[in-house]
Amino acid sequence: MSSERQTPMMQQYFEVRAQPDAGQLFTPEYVFMFIPIEAAFALALEGRPAIYEWASSARSFLSPLRPARACEIVATIWKQDRQTKNVQEIARRGGLLYDKFVGLYGDLEDLGRHSARPAKAMTKYWAN
Repeated sequence: MSSERQTPMMQQYFEVRAQPDAGQLFTPEYVFMFIPIEAAFALALEGRPAIYEWASSARSFLSPLRPARACEIVATIWKQDRQTKNVQEIARRGGLLYDKFVGLYGDLEDLGRHSARPAKAMTKYWAN
C-alpha cells in the first residue's frame, strides 16, 4: 500500500478519534498504532509531516517500535506514575501526621499550664 493511500486513511482515523464524542465509543484512552515497516513509517512521515500532530490530537501514539518494546515503555511509564502517586499520598499522610503532632504539642502545653495551677494554689493556701 502506498504512502499516498495510507496517510489519508490514518488521518481519517485520527479525525474520528479526535472528536469529542469519540470517548463514548468505549475506546481506550490512548491508542498505540504500530507501523511494522520502518521504511513505510518514514515514507508516511515524509509524505505528511503533520501526522504526529494528527495522532496527538486523537490521543494516539505512532511508532515503528516492536509492540513488545512499546509495552515495556508503557509499563515503565505506568510504574513511574504509580510511584509518583505513592509519593504524593505519603506526603499527604505526612502532613496529616504533622498536624496531629502540632495539636498534641499544644494540648500538652495546655495540660502543663493547667497542672501547675493547683500546685500554685496549694502553695498560696499553706503560705497564709
